[in-house]
Amino acid sequence: MKPVELLLSKLPNAKRHGKTWSVRCPAHDDKNPSLSIGEGEDGRALICCHAGCTPDEIVAALGLKLADLMPEKSYPPTTARPKPRATRKTKTSTTRPSATFATYFDAITELTRQYGPFAAIWKYRNTDGYEEGFVLRWNTPAGKIIRPVGKTTAGWIIGGMSEPRPLYQLSELLERTTEPVFVVEGEKCVEAVEKLRRLATTSPHGSQSASKADWTPLAGREVVILPDNDEAGAKYAGDVAGILANLTPPATVRVVRLSDAWPDLASGGDIADLFYQRVLRDDLYFFVAGRRLIPNVYLPMIELAVFFEGEDFTDAANRVTIILITKRTERIMDGKEVPRDHRKPD
Repeated sequence: MKPVELLLSKLPNAKRHGKTWSVRCPAHDDKNPSLSIGEGEDGRALICCHAGCTPDEIVAALGLKLADLMPEKSYPPTTARPKPRATRKTKTSTTRPSATFATYFDAITELTRQYGPFAAIWKYRNTDGYEEGFVLRWNTPAGKIIRPVGKTTAGWIIGGMSEPRPLYQLSELLERTTEPVFVVEGEKCVEAVEKLRRLATTSPHGSQSASKADWTPLAGREVVILPDNDEAGAKYAGDVAGILANLTPPATVRVVRLSDAWPDLASGGDIADLFYQRVLRDDLYFFVAGRRLIPNVYLPMIELAVFFEGEDFTDAANRVTIILITKRTERIMDGKEVPRDHRKPD
């Protein structure tokens, strides 16, 4: 039995469309068919959930393994291949794609043929809610591999989206207009902040491409930038802060260095690294849990003050905790006003 036949046997409601099939994804509560299935040139089964489920999650929901998607004789696994595109030379070649695809599924299928099942996929939409691009990730012993798929006037390409590029989670930004927005580096970091129940976004295609994104949805918004803990992160924060300051109206921007609260954060570490260290999740929640940033609190070296969600500062029956995360320590004061020396001077 071919891998695609095995897969379809687990999904009897799949509907065929030419050389592909569509069906409700078994890895999430799918109301409309969002799982696409195809067959690679070497006979491997190709799967893509357009809601973002990973191949691992999909095959696990079907009681299968990733190996079940591969034919008995196939190309060597991605991890065994050399990594030519990691060099600057080959990176340049990815900006000049040699092929245009009729659909994004065709482009994703080609990448899956080259690298095998991806570990994660993130979708970018335009203001009308239509797909504008994707970012795919593979995890290998040699490191991560990231490849973009973008829409152009000629069709879909394995390459960057047309400029100006939409922000990640654009529909959420346009719907939740009264909430502060956390700007981070990369889609994985956005997911970490979202799991802390806060609104987050990032620009596509790396920290060097901030200027190529459309930041206008953040005009007049309250924005907190959480950069990665390295020079590239500091530069990205500066680039984004400069762009947001020049919007009409300008955004209210604060840059919060994670290393100020967590000095042991590794070089290049980010909010996702902290989140997946389970011991820090409560601290992280309090770090981003404020309904609003306190406008009358003076925060030297760009510190952040937050309220517990749902508490009433004026109600003595509700014990209020204010957390001031400073460069060196955390000070917790229960049911007290902010000391005068922490207020912004007149």
